[in-house]
Amino acid sequence: MSANTPGNFCWFELGTNDFDAAKAFYGALFGWSVEVNTDAGMPYGMVFHGGNSICGMYELGPEMRDQGIPPHWMSYVATPTPTPRLRRRPSSAQS
Repeated sequence: MSANTPGNFCWFELGTNDFDAAKAFYGALFGWSVEVNTDAGMPYGMVFHGGNSICGMYELGPEMRDQGIPPHWMSYVATPTPTPRLRRRPSSAQS
């Protein structure tokens, strides 16, 4: 079964208070490498192991910390692709 099979975990993200420390910790522990992209105004790390992207990591922003959101791992589960009928938006011009 593929990770993209509905019901399977397909992606993981680490939200952390210290991006650089998390990058160093998991790099040393598991041998992960991290490619950092800052296009979104914050560092987002694409994590690789054995040449495959396996998860992402980002630093929790001040607004998240102010809300009391702790460092965490977030898991994503694959879902079926919606049918074409569900993807269509009804036109507001229809009468």
